[in-house]
Amino acid sequence: MKRRVFHSRFFRKRRMVLLLLSGVSVLIAGCSKPAAPAAAPSKSAAAGPATNVGTAKTESMVSSNELATHKAVFERRPGGRDPFFPTSTRLPKVAADGPSTNQPPRLPLSSYIKLTGIRPSKTRPLAMINQTLFETGERGSVTVFVPNAAGAADAQKVLIRCLEIRDDCVLITVEGEPGVKQLREPAGP
Repeated sequence: MKRRVFHSRFFRKRRMVLLLLSGVSVLIAGCSKPAAPAAAPSKSAAAGPATNVGTAKTESMVSSNELATHKAVFERRPGGRDPFFPTSTRLPKVAADGPSTNQPPRLPLSSYIKLTGIRPSKTRPLAMINQTLFETGERGSVTVFVPNAAGAADAQKVLIRCLEIRDDCVLITVEGEPGVKQLREPAGP
């Protein structure tokens, strides 16, 4: 008889557990049903303020069967950190040199070199390049003013070599740039 008592108790407990589990599953299934779409507002409600306060309340109330869910949104900002992995290095870092890192493309230094004058001569021709005199074959430095990111001009020294002085132009080479450059005098007034 003890054996039967054990079996009957065991089956009773098992039945209770199964009933509880089925009740919980029904409860979960009832909560996860999508809510019915809200009825479209009538023309009279769209035209002016609602006259029936009771209807306005029922439209704004949330049904107890609806479950408010929020989707997590992670912004990938430069300099931000991952809240779950704060020591992670997969997010981009912000440069510490200032707010604006966008610099305009730099022109070659030869574009800032100007021929300001030529003194033609059969024996010793001279060319004035950026207010510095050069003879044929002479090598020297000239000062050029290059605009920086802030809009101000920075003075830089550029090493050039005067290859040939003609009546209307001068041929030079610029250190650090390939090829021969031809400088012409600007057209005068």
